[in-house]
Amino acid sequence: MLMTIAFNGLTSLQSLLLLEPRLGIIDANDDVETQGKKTAIWTMVLVPCLGVSVMVGIIAFFPKVSSKFGLLGSARIGALLLGGAMAAMPYVTER
Repeated sequence: MLMTIAFNGLTSLQSLLLLEPRLGIIDANDDVETQGKKTAIWTMVLVPCLGVSVMVGIIAFFPKVSSKFGLLGSARIGALLLGGAMAAMPYVTER
């Protein structure tokens, strides 16, 4: 359940981040409908990629990490990685 909340939060923040004009996805003079269409296209591409990477991480790495560090330790590692990724999103996209 917490993974679903984190996934939904990350995809929502990702959609908001795509509205930044410095990324070149939207223009400053676009109206709201055009900005929404352009952002929706990128979101439709990036959310499945994020979902696939989450599935690969759960299938490939979670059993090894949870057996080594335990369930709470693996949750802590995952939360730190997700938090670091969310905090780095605005800085990674700078040109």
